[in-house]
Amino acid sequence: MAKQKTISFVPDKIKKPSGLKNDGSPNVPWRKFKERIDNFESVPVDEWGDEEVLGYIAKRYKDHYEIDFGLSYSGPPSKCGEMFLIRRMKYKIGTEKGHILKDYINWVFDKILIPQKMSLTSLAFFFTEKIVQQYRAEFKKRHVITKSTELPNDFIDIASQLELPLNTYGDLYFVKAAIDQDPDREDFTIYKQFLSQIKDKGFNEEILKSLEQ
Repeated sequence: MAKQKTISFVPDKIKKPSGLKNDGSPNVPWRKFKERIDNFESVPVDEWGDEEVLGYIAKRYKDHYEIDFGLSYSGPPSKCGEMFLIRRMKYKIGTEKGHILKDYINWVFDKILIPQKMSLTSLAFFFTEKIVQQYRAEFKKRHVITKSTELPNDFIDIASQLELPLNTYGDLYFVKAAIDQDPDREDFTIYKQFLSQIKDKGFNEEILKSLEQ
């Protein structure tokens, strides 16, 4: 009797991404890259580079979809598709400033993806022309700041934790002016702490110059 031929549906060699070892774990460059993007919060917002921006997207993705953001593990991390798409997003938005990029990512999740129950299948979504233009229009409208404009929620949360009665940009303007006039006053220490913490969140003191008149 002729020997029956066995047909295998598993290929002899399964092509795997170059950034993965045979056991499926990341190689050293990709492991270190993953560690850096996971630790994006250790870098002040206005010092964010491409890796920190990707790390923040990955965090928002996992928080919402409750699964890890999938990396390509293809090629060297510095030249991978994710980095190319992050740079493309920054180019389309027209900024390198971390606090604006963070604001944009939050806006995409909070105003588009979550309310419309959309899946995020590619980072290319972040530089869709229609979405970028909509954000620019809303950003411009939101950032006409007067003394009565309320501070961002995360700034107010910090003020509340420090038990400071600060709610508007006018409050912040007068605090900054008082510190500038008498920087050595001991009772201003808590206000200096507040300013330091909101700077870590992306606050730029240049904003207050528009309130001088």
